[in-house]
Amino acid sequence: AAAAMELHSHEITCVVEHVPLTNPDNSVSSSAIWLSPSYILAPGCLLGYSTDFSTVIGSSDEVNAIKGSFHLMASAENQSIHKHQLELVTHWQCSMLADTIDTLFSPSNLAQCSSRESESKVNHGFLSLFLLLRIVKGSFYHYSLQQLDKRIDQLDVGDAVMICSTPFGSTHVSAFENSWSTGIVSSCINISSGTFLCDASCIPGSQGGLVFNKLSMSPTAVVIHPVVWKNNECTGLSLIASLQAILKSLQDHISLTDLSLTEQITTLSSCDTVPPTPQPRTNSTERLVRVKSNGAWGSGIILSQCFVLTCAHVVKGSNSHRITVTLPDGKVIPCVIIYASTIDKKFDVAVLQLNEILQETPIIGSPPAVHIGDRVTSHGYGIFEKGTGGVMTMGTVAKVHAYNNKAFSLVITSRVSCGSSGGTVTNSSGEIVGMIIANTYDATNDISYSELSFGLSLELIYDAIENLCVTLSTEKFRMLERKVKNWQDCDGISLKAKL
Repeated sequence: AAAAMELHSHEITCVVEHVPLTNPDNSVSSSAIWLSPSYILAPGCLLGYSTDFSTVIGSSDEVNAIKGSFHLMASAENQSIHKHQLELVTHWQCSMLADTIDTLFSPSNLAQCSSRESESKVNHGFLSLFLLLRIVKGSFYHYSLQQLDKRIDQLDVGDAVMICSTPFGSTHVSAFENSWSTGIVSSCINISSGTFLCDASCIPGSQGGLVFNKLSMSPTAVVIHPVVWKNNECTGLSLIASLQAILKSLQDHISLTDLSLTEQITTLSSCDTVPPTPQPRTNSTERLVRVKSNGAWGSGIILSQCFVLTCAHVVKGSNSHRITVTLPDGKVIPCVIIYASTIDKKFDVAVLQLNEILQETPIIGSPPAVHIGDRVTSHGYGIFEKGTGGVMTMGTVAKVHAYNNKAFSLVITSRVSCGSSGGTVTNSSGEIVGMIIANTYDATNDISYSELSFGLSLELIYDAIENLCVTLSTEKFRMLERKVKNWQDCDGISLKAKL
């Protein structure tokens, strides 16, 4: 009950609707944040389906450049929906965020990405655009960002977060108003602009929602893109941006004292931030590499000074002379394939030999046992080619398939997307226990499920790894492949094995 009361006091988000003047039947809605009892911060995506972005940015008459009306949607105790008229005070673009978005969604960084038709209608420029709205008549609401009485935290990869938003926006306000989701910060896109990927569940309508640091329950960020797609697959990841950077850009855009604003906005946006705590490098982050093959990429795990483990489908059909491994520090090393399995769905394994010795790199340690219900983290180079240090998602071990009393295939609930194949699966202590293979594919309905993935347990192949690092021979991998070739436990399971 106490926890529920705590969350209720943080529910300072609302739903805002924009009705275009030229097409009133094509209204757009999203979540938004109460800055004070009268002022609301809303995302620019509200304009993305009906407004020319260049007109919005280039107009000197900024308020009249946006045609249409804005409404606050609120549910009453009897489940009825009340509409309150809002006026647009100003709109602005967060320049630091705009530069990050331009780089992130550039064609060179989307070599393996594609957008759904519904997503492609929105110019990505609107992701860095924000609106300041004011309730027209005297507000009887008392919500305010300042009521939290907390500093704005900064985020770091791996931090637990909670998001308050209204999925579906105005479509189902009474059912979903101020809903909560939880997850972790999956990847840092750009530390300067405070842009991150997050694996907390968000769907359209959640953009504009408020992100909290779960540990301190301090406000940290705003959801600006609720569903990131790749290869026409929903990754289950969302793009979030620093609340501090957004409010700072508002202050740079307009003098808040000229708006007759109360002190709520000024006090909170100018407060000190909590600097991110440096995260210790784990076995996972030190051994995770990007494997580039045939112009595309996957992930890999450093086994020793000379060898990298990855999936066979990552390097399938590749010319060995065109395969490279990118180390965590950015160094690129050519490598050659010395072993690649041929039964992808059951034993999707390849071993690469580096053309350079990695000094002071010990053989990967013997993995601990894996059990159903264990909390695990998947870490691979999914989504974008550049600008991230890999994508980290959290989940549990849903199923363990065993072979000869050793864990073989792992079913995991952490979100896995294209590019993560060959990445690490680690336990709660940061020990690598498996390798990401693929997510699950429903061939009947042609749907991929990023939140249900498969991994290969390192316990099964550790003897082969140890023998490789000592004798430089891949024979034990070949022997194991022959043994599991006729293994039946996973027959009928469809894997979406992509780079």
